[in-house]
Amino acid sequence: MNGYVSDGKNSLPGATVIATHLLSGSRYSTITNQQGYYQLQGMRTGGPYQIDISYVGFRPSTGKGIYLQLAIPYTYNTVLIPSTDLEEVVVKSTISKYSNGKTGASTHVGSAQIKLLPNVTRSLTDILKLTPYSNGNGFGGRDQRMNNFSVDGANFNYNMGLDGKVLPGGGSPISIDAVEETMINIATYDIRQTNFIGAAINIVTKSGTNDLKGSLYTYIKNEHLRGNNVDGYHLGEREKEARDIYGFTLGGPVIKNKIFFFINGEYEYSPFPIHKWKLSTDGQEDPVNHISRVTSKDMERFSNDLREMYEYNTGSWTNFNGQTTTCRLLMRADWNINDHQKFMIRYNYTTQKKDNNLVGAALGIKGTPVSRYSMSFRNSMWQDMNDVHSLTAELFSYLSKNITNQILVSFTFNNGNNRKCKGDFPTIDIMKPDDSGTNRAFMNAGYEQHAWNNGITERVWAITDNLSFQMGRHNFTTGMSFESQNLSNCYLRYGAGYYRYASYEDFINKAAPVAFALGYSLSKDKRAPAKVNYRQFSIYAQDDYQITQNLKFTYGIRVDIPIYANKRYENPSIAEYTFYDTKLSTAYWPESFPLFSPPDWFYLRSVREQYYNSPGRFRYFLRTLPHDISF
Repeated sequence: MNGYVSDGKNSLPGATVIATHLLSGSRYSTITNQQGYYQLQGMRTGGPYQIDISYVGFRPSTGKGIYLQLAIPYTYNTVLIPSTDLEEVVVKSTISKYSNGKTGASTHVGSAQIKLLPNVTRSLTDILKLTPYSNGNGFGGRDQRMNNFSVDGANFNYNMGLDGKVLPGGGSPISIDAVEETMINIATYDIRQTNFIGAAINIVTKSGTNDLKGSLYTYIKNEHLRGNNVDGYHLGEREKEARDIYGFTLGGPVIKNKIFFFINGEYEYSPFPIHKWKLSTDGQEDPVNHISRVTSKDMERFSNDLREMYEYNTGSWTNFNGQTTTCRLLMRADWNINDHQKFMIRYNYTTQKKDNNLVGAALGIKGTPVSRYSMSFRNSMWQDMNDVHSLTAELFSYLSKNITNQILVSFTFNNGNNRKCKGDFPTIDIMKPDDSGTNRAFMNAGYEQHAWNNGITERVWAITDNLSFQMGRHNFTTGMSFESQNLSNCYLRYGAGYYRYASYEDFINKAAPVAFALGYSLSKDKRAPAKVNYRQFSIYAQDDYQITQNLKFTYGIRVDIPIYANKRYENPSIAEYTFYDTKLSTAYWPESFPLFSPPDWFYLRSVREQYYNSPGRFRYFLRTLPHDISF
């Protein structure tokens, strides 16, 4: 919040400004400087706020009904009336269309909108679609991996960006019932925000107040809540397919006006068929009704032979019921240490397990493992497991009336995309010609070809220190940050081995396979992880120069230094090639060099703030390369 205090003609330096968050009793105070300007930082989002402004020899004024939006400074100017007595004058604030300091294309989604939004998926993705710049999970035509997510001011990204996920923990690590508000910035000119060329998505979680309150909720969706007839056509009997969510919230004071807590827990259970293909009784496929040419007798024989020959348990060949289970927990505490220091700490944990169908054909085979031509077993289906731990702490301090400091520390540990099957056994494909004579996959068994030791590990921590101070018409912001990312991605296709037989008779007779594959590690680590140890150091400075009440000019500079700290391995198969007489190599990272990002913009509005708002701006936007590409 910022503003200007005057008597209608001249500024009033030294006027006392106190803003109070009425629900929690949190107070933020300062005095106006020699030019009559003031600035309050580190305030809670939302409201309502009451602002009291007083000056000796003038009647105090009170503004009520003020609500703050995330990442948008609220401007509150006032004119004090001279008085020989101290009678109070109450001024109810009216929110002007341009009373905030919005500095670029952005969309704000507050708590009221989140409550009213018919969020069918109960995910952040549906909230992000409220901005007109959205194209799915991307923004402004950019790839989704070019965004930067932050929760309570700390970066919270899925740095690998695999499988179309925009966040770790299966893509939805925080319950919607724990989100207070969201800001989607497409072109922000706050020098503190960086690491995006799509959008900067800032999320604020809920916090406790002086009122003890909670909620219990459930959301239920199943196959019985959908129609079964389309234009007179009956879709047939539906398999069980549901999504049940059970959760609670609880928030309130530990010590009134001092310490507050908020807790959200949520459990999600979604049973569903992993696939809908059925075995035939006569060996004839029927793709319209999802009936494969493979019979139950074929699969039973294959399963029995694998057990007798290799002691491998294939699991069921008729029951493909799967499920997704997700548990989410968020805990937050806020502490008003005094009027000059505020402390916040948040921890959230998400774990998810999801059953999946086999992915793709092996070695250019015609026909996928589960289709009209081929079937597989339950134990060949793979389970995707994700675990995310995130801890964030913030200390905001008023070092003096015009100097503030913010220290933000965050840790994120993500074990994601871990794929596992039941039973360690090579992948086997049995071939059989179809009615046209084309040789296609017929039966499949063993470990899913992509799942062997597959998994991602992310260890990310960061520290940020922002110092802000006011000098006359200038509001300076300086800061530095350091982020460390230790990432690894294990992907070893055919890690358990792959065998393809021309016919079932060849398999039974242990004839030579017509195709064989084995993925192996070139390092001592049998999991063959591709690792990235990435560091980024940043320093920045910015000045908001209030030239007049209606014209503000912002300028600054930001320097980011990316550093790749680990050694890369040479891939012999790549080292044999050249490109335009340049020898190719995978043994080196890009060299580190400073990246400069200067924002300059001006902001002009009419005296009554009713008619026009004219911003002009220029900034370079930078984003680190998504690490799945760098692998």
